[in-house]
Amino acid sequence: MSSTAKIRLSTAALPAGSLIVVTGASGSMGVYICDQLLQLNYRVRGISRDAKRTAWLGELLFERHGAGKFELAEVPDFTAEGAFDKVLEGAHGVVHTAVDNSLDLNPDNIIPKMQAATLGIATAAAKTPTCRRLVYTSSSSAVAEPAPGVIRELTMDSYNEETVRAAYSSDLRHDLVGGHTVYAAGKVKTEQALWDWYRGETPRLVMNTDQWTATSAPARTPVVSVIPSPCYGGILDPNHQKFSAANGMLKTLWEGNESEEIVKMFEAQWFCDVQDVSALHVGALLLPDIASERLFAYGGKYTVNDLLAAFKALQPDRKFPNLVKDIQPDLSTVPNGRSTDVPKSLGLPGWKSLEDCLRPLVSQFAEATKRQTPC
Repeated sequence: MSSTAKIRLSTAALPAGSLIVVTGASGSMGVYICDQLLQLNYRVRGISRDAKRTAWLGELLFERHGAGKFELAEVPDFTAEGAFDKVLEGAHGVVHTAVDNSLDLNPDNIIPKMQAATLGIATAAAKTPTCRRLVYTSSSSAVAEPAPGVIRELTMDSYNEETVRAAYSSDLRHDLVGGHTVYAAGKVKTEQALWDWYRGETPRLVMNTDQWTATSAPARTPVVSVIPSPCYGGILDPNHQKFSAANGMLKTLWEGNESEEIVKMFEAQWFCDVQDVSALHVGALLLPDIASERLFAYGGKYTVNDLLAAFKALQPDRKFPNLVKDIQPDLSTVPNGRSTDVPKSLGLPGWKSLEDCLRPLVSQFAEATKRQTPC
């Protein structure tokens, strides 16, 4: 079981003991967000589509933090009208991390559902009298696709419109890349819809996405969008959690898959550590000076060769693929200064290096492989 970084908070927008609702609570990021909030003496209500299947989460957090601090609530269909009304009763803040990772190739099966779930929880939060802050997990895929070797500047207003066009194109690839394209298009359209709703409805909420924050009038509840770049790192409970989609794809490279499709996915881009981006969500929720903006969780750059070199440094006795020739680095600049300051405001040292991010993860890869190997 992984350990978590200890967060310190001198001032907070919500007092300790407040109730925070976290969707996607059993996911690799969601578990850490719950754990970090509980460390800070907040109460947490984790939302699951199937509470019975995720009962282990309540047991884990009871073991780590004691009774009466965490509860599970079930919402079988996130897209149903009023789906979140009851589970948000008494909540003071919301962190919405849940997303459809099915990689369905039909955008009409994905995008409307993503939007319905996100706008549904935002609407429920806005009409909940106690609720004051909302954090939404976006994605770097909503900003831009990787472009190795291309000098470019991404801004607070950047959106990946090209991937939306590609998702609806007859040329959409019928493989993992195509599935990711549709997922990315869903993230673009959903975050845009959320900000349109926020500006149009003028709710009391302060909204933050892990991408940006827009200052609001005191009567409004801040909404913040957090925009993680590809997110790697060890999972909190390997006995019950599966590897995230990003970690799972990384495991195929660690296992020796050097196909063109896999190499292309890791060619050159930004990354962040799962605990770092979880702490960024906590900061977006609780730091008083963050209000209605996008926070870019871009911790550092890497290429596929940096991944292979880190694997070899961490597990020198294991054989890995040779370095890939003619790899171009990521040359983009991004507005991640605000996000870089948030972990420091929480008493953390800053973004983890690639090797430190991968260290617990590759150990878990090795343990998972041992469990799968017949005696």
